[in-house]
Amino acid sequence: MAITLSQGLLSSLGAAGGAQQDARQPMGSGLLQPALSTNPLVNTLVKSIGQARGMDMRTPEEKILAATAGVDRTTAAGQLEAIEARLQFETDPDKRNTLGQQAVQLRRQMASDATAKATAERTAKEDRDLATLNTRAEPILREAGYLELADMAASGSLTQPQIQQNLGNIRKDKITLERNQGDLSQAILNTPELEGTEAYKQALQGKVPNIAPRFQLAYMEGLREEAEQDRFLTTLKARKGGQRIATDLEEGLTTFTEAQKQAADLGNVTYGDVKFYKVGNEILPTRERKQQDGTKDVVTWSPVLNKYVEVDETRLEQVPPERQPKTPRVVSPVSKNQRTEVLSAFEFEENTTDKPGQPFSNKEKLNEFDDETRKRVLRDIADRAAQLKAQNPGTPFSQHIQPAIEEVMSRIKFTEGTFDDTVEYRAAPVIKEWTAE
Repeated sequence: MAITLSQGLLSSLGAAGGAQQDARQPMGSGLLQPALSTNPLVNTLVKSIGQARGMDMRTPEEKILAATAGVDRTTAAGQLEAIEARLQFETDPDKRNTLGQQAVQLRRQMASDATAKATAERTAKEDRDLATLNTRAEPILREAGYLELADMAASGSLTQPQIQQNLGNIRKDKITLERNQGDLSQAILNTPELEGTEAYKQALQGKVPNIAPRFQLAYMEGLREEAEQDRFLTTLKARKGGQRIATDLEEGLTTFTEAQKQAADLGNVTYGDVKFYKVGNEILPTRERKQQDGTKDVVTWSPVLNKYVEVDETRLEQVPPERQPKTPRVVSPVSKNQRTEVLSAFEFEENTTDKPGQPFSNKEKLNEFDDETRKRVLRDIADRAAQLKAQNPGTPFSQHIQPAIEEVMSRIKFTEGTFDDTVEYRAAPVIKEWTAE
């Protein structure tokens, strides 16, 4: 026989035990939860009767505890899940308001964390992709004779635009040289970007230096860069405030990419004169950078990062005026193409190792050095050739390469041993301007 209990009976039982209906609760809400009583026996009876009728007679706190059991509260997502579960059963308006505010804060935090994670993942992927690009580009650049760029690619320093531009130029110049059957003069004349340049005029007169085939692509790239810099200077000098930047570039006090950055900042940022500081055995060129709002800092240009890097001048030792070069430079006065000419000159030397009684060729001596020493030797040769050219105005750089090679290479001690060869290079005693390269 089914027992039917009325709402009045349940309420009466609650009242008999001292239960109080919260005035803030809507009428009839007592049907959804046990009546509050100070008498545990009455509470037990009410729960038993309610359960017999199929009602959920747990208190709100009991429901909250059940809903949040097993939730990981150490994460923002778990905390939000616990709050949302509590909000389903919490009846106190003040507590609900507090929980709602906490939920809003957690959602914002989770959105911010998700954005940061996505950014970090995207950056990591971009870094991996760029590393792969550098790895793939390095052998192509080296084969084309772009040795400096190949070294940068080997260290992962090239940016994606730099890689794309240089590989694109290699492809174009390869096609041009192939169409002109390796004739460098004709290739120059058939490259639109070089029209009107000094190299173009030399090609018309048949005075282009003799460049070994494997360095012709690098030579063409150097000509492109020189032409681009000349066009940049022409435009820059016509801009207000651009003359100073152009002068610094022409005098070797700034690199081409650094000058481009300064030109982009014209009107918003002012750069001071170069000051030299000593860092170990190196000299660091710096400039004061002043923003439009008056804030100042001291920066140095990083060719690797291709941007200005802030430095703390208070921790650096300034080079005394008497120790600074009379003509300080940040960029070597020797152009990229002149260095390519020096490299090319070694290609035309014949190996003599297999010829009894013949001295070792300069080419063989050079190849015995490690990469860093080889670069230093080549730089000394190029610097010496540039000095000889300066001492003989009107003469071409190529005319002084072989004398410079003989002079610098004569300082190399090369001894053939039983098991290996010994090679030693004494730094060239040539008065040189300091360069950052």
